[in-house]
Amino acid sequence: MQHDYDIIIVGANMVGATFACALADNGLKLLLIDTHKPTFNWPPASYDLRVSALTAASSALFEKLGIWPHLIRERPSPFRALHVWNQDAENKLSFDSADTGAAYLGHIVENRRIQQALHQALAYRRSVELKLGISLDALNIDKDAATITTSDKQNITAKLVVGADGARSKVRQLANIHSTGWAYHQQGIVAHVKTEKSHQQCGWQRFLNTGPLAFLPLDDSRSSIVWSAKDDYANALMAMDKAAFESEINTAFQNELGQVTLDSERAAFPLKAQHVHDYVSPRIALIGDAAHSIHPLAGQGVNLGLLDAACLADIIETAIDNKRDIGREHTLKKYQRARKTGNLAMLAATDGLNKLFSNNHHLLNWARNTGFAAIQGIPQTTSLFMRLAAGK
Repeated sequence: MQHDYDIIIVGANMVGATFACALADNGLKLLLIDTHKPTFNWPPASYDLRVSALTAASSALFEKLGIWPHLIRERPSPFRALHVWNQDAENKLSFDSADTGAAYLGHIVENRRIQQALHQALAYRRSVELKLGISLDALNIDKDAATITTSDKQNITAKLVVGADGARSKVRQLANIHSTGWAYHQQGIVAHVKTEKSHQQCGWQRFLNTGPLAFLPLDDSRSSIVWSAKDDYANALMAMDKAAFESEINTAFQNELGQVTLDSERAAFPLKAQHVHDYVSPRIALIGDAAHSIHPLAGQGVNLGLLDAACLADIIETAIDNKRDIGREHTLKKYQRARKTGNLAMLAATDGLNKLFSNNHHLLNWARNTGFAAIQGIPQTTSLFMRLAAGK
């Protein structure tokens, strides 16, 4: 059967565009569609409120795809250590890249600059066609092909449709792939701040009863904050004027880096966990948030999605080398087996940490304080936290 494309990728965000880049030079004909049409003409000195903490594995993937040299020019901020402490604990946990023999734990990079670098790379690939500003309206699967209908009334066929269209995935919905999820009744507040003391190229995170507050180092000496706060408190924080918000964040952060001043707008987004029962079905595969969403306290959501993209691309390359149908469920199941267990483990770890620390029960307070005092003295436990911080 003749197909219009080998693969249709729904979602041109970081994960979907990474997947397209990974397969762009393998003789396949790819179509990448997205409802959103990004613009990359922001003022040079401006900073995106949304940033990602890219692990060494993600950096290596971008290096392999030829993206990393461009990102290095676009002011990534390396972070070499992570300091974590509890609201009630006197002990602070510190995880240093030197303990692993690496120069850094990772890099903080603006989301829009990652997407820009990927789209610029795809613009030079004749094998990839981008259709932005159109949406997926319908999906039909038969034995030999997947057919999508787009908002501009086109019917397009492919051997495989990959859903990289986020937590509210239309591909997942139309393919009748079920998921389990729950709301955290928290919102993630993001902003940029100035601190009186240097961030020292370190990440800082304090666990509060209302949710964790993280400071991520930026290259211009500022920090990007992610404050995961319970809904009522988050709404109050978003309603505060600049002075009141600064007072609140200084109290919450215990002057760890001296006086904190707000240096940007604020934005908030609801937090939830979600995981699909199946990553694949005949001629369908889900990657990134379309397959799984986790709490942002470990900063690993994007990294998991990038690993999904790399894994699925490798499996498709192997199938091509062995002249197998890339849309067969038997082929796609290899991707599910490779990624599902690890993603579930990270979801469980972040969910457990959030539940453990985002409450004020006196018995859990005692357990947390005791645990914080003990963890630094147990190499195996410290190693576990280091792997969590590194996204392994």
